[in-house]
Amino acid sequence: MSDITILPMEMLESVFGHLSWPNLASAMRVCRSWKEVGEKPIMWREFELVANITDEMNVEDVEKTLRSKRFSQVRSWKLVDCFRNPENREGQRRQERTKSQIFKLIWQHSTLEMLNITGFKISCIDPEVLSVLPPKLTHLVMNDPEQIDLSYEARANAYELTGLTSNQAKALFSGIKAQDTLTDLLISEDDLTGVNPDLLATVVNKLVKVELRDVGFDQIEAIFSSMAQNSKLKTFVLWDTELSYVDADELAAAVNKLQNFYLYCSPRKEQVEKILRQVLVSTCLKRLVIVFWEKWEEKHVIDGIPKELISEVHQKLDEFEISSCA
Repeated sequence: MSDITILPMEMLESVFGHLSWPNLASAMRVCRSWKEVGEKPIMWREFELVANITDEMNVEDVEKTLRSKRFSQVRSWKLVDCFRNPENREGQRRQERTKSQIFKLIWQHSTLEMLNITGFKISCIDPEVLSVLPPKLTHLVMNDPEQIDLSYEARANAYELTGLTSNQAKALFSGIKAQDTLTDLLISEDDLTGVNPDLLATVVNKLVKVELRDVGFDQIEAIFSSMAQNSKLKTFVLWDTELSYVDADELAAAVNKLQNFYLYCSPRKEQVEKILRQVLVSTCLKRLVIVFWEKWEEKHVIDGIPKELISEVHQKLDEFEISSCA
């Protein structure tokens, strides 16, 4: 009977590459040679490291992880704020120092490509740190819809999920503008009203996937104006934004350059109809979802649009929905 522990190294690497993370960790306990194969950085490159930052954690713990052979090439991190409420001001300052140091270590790590900080309070982070993005960062998730309560009541009071300040927002978007690798930005629960409209529009339209919430009048006009002219954006998710001041023709031209548009607010009937008519003329759209907050808003728009137009758009797109939350 053959001994599986003496398989050639190349074969072991191939087999280990198909194991789940728990099974890979278990395999590494079988023998020394399997541990050596399992410890190779390439085996853990796609693993998402989750840092549950608590009062007991210190900077040395993170430094040790970053220096370890196994995780030296990890590309994806998730930061979770698990601090207890501080008893006094000194305790709060101690927590903020720890969080700032740990965030900076991970933010400046050379292999970082994907970072999820949903619910991680970053108001204590120096804006200058945020102004220089990791050179390989491709995905920045500040508010993940799969991890937060999307009910209307919860979203209405959701601005403190990361606690991004106005100065931090300005620094972050300046950093994104200067960096060339970021493609996905999910930042739907943070207040961006202090960000210059032209800067915001430039950043949104240089990315591939963006999710925003409660964008200001001047900002949303700048975004769609830029999008209608020249844009790399493929997927745009927009929450709770007043669109009534956006020109209907410009909005239709911009939206139909996207591949996926998810709108969770209340556009005018004229805007919706022109978007749909443009779909039948020329479009890149594959998915169009418009969700009104109130049933009467949906009914008011739907009743004013020819049923034949809605039916033709349904047939042309992979996904088309007009509905309401109520």
